[in-house]
Amino acid sequence: PFIIEDTYSIAVAETGSLEIVPSAAGGGGGGGSAGTQTIAPTSNEPIDAPPGNQSSEPNEPPEFDLTNLAISADETDGQVADGGEVLVGSNLTIAADITNDGGQDGTVLTELEVNGSVENSTTTNVNASETKRTTLPYEVSEADLGETTITLRTDTGVNISQNISVVEPAVFEVNDLSRSPSLLTAGDDLRTLTANVTNTGGIEATQPIELRIGANNPDFSNESDYGVVTSDETTLTPDESTSVSFNGNSIPSSVDGVQLAGEDNVSVGVFSADSGATRALIVEQ
Repeated sequence: PFIIEDTYSIAVAETGSLEIVPSAAGGGGGGGSAGTQTIAPTSNEPIDAPPGNQSSEPNEPPEFDLTNLAISADETDGQVADGGEVLVGSNLTIAADITNDGGQDGTVLTELEVNGSVENSTTTNVNASETKRTTLPYEVSEADLGETTITLRTDTGVNISQNISVVEPAVFEVNDLSRSPSLLTAGDDLRTLTANVTNTGGIEATQPIELRIGANNPDFSNESDYGVVTSDETTLTPDESTSVSFNGNSIPSSVDGVQLAGEDNVSVGVFSADSGATRALIVEQ
């Protein structure tokens, strides 16, 4: 064994194992002399760092984020704005982007919450630095009436929310159908035939209001049993009522192929898309 007491400057090659080659000024022997020494590679293999100097830090774990929440409803065929109205019975699609900002691939559980209650969930595999779109369906019920909060929440604690307003659909109720007198003759004016129509739903809507007439105890749900004398569009806001009348329309002797004159069992009905009211009449020749 020997001890090198001289001081050397060292040039390091990029690859290879190390070999110290003394300069000619060293003159050989155990003592050596100060000067420049070259560390020359003995092979083309990379120089491995000693085991104790190797890095043991792993890649960053998956880290998920939720953005671009969107809620769409089947009856509007489009996106629902924040605070926008949604009808009871609507089928919603709730969607958001999931981004993995971490250094490793991962799987994330996303839950759909409606007013804090978990209603649905899905798992998504997202590679590092990747974004995927996730969607969850939900059917709106009467339990959701009023202000409702829709939230997507991951099992890593990330969440995104939007508020919607759930309302009843428009319902046009027909009642109080009256006609005086009940004995009619073909050609008589129907100006004294009236009915009340009320929108008992939660939104403004427009519906056709039909005057139907049929003979022999007609089934007003069967189009072959009645004829439509007239139909008018009516618009009502929630809880609004209107009286409909049929001035200028007269009792025909037949309508849409249904014979009326001379029939004892003639019925007249006023119908919306949701309900109707009927009463019996007598139509003379």
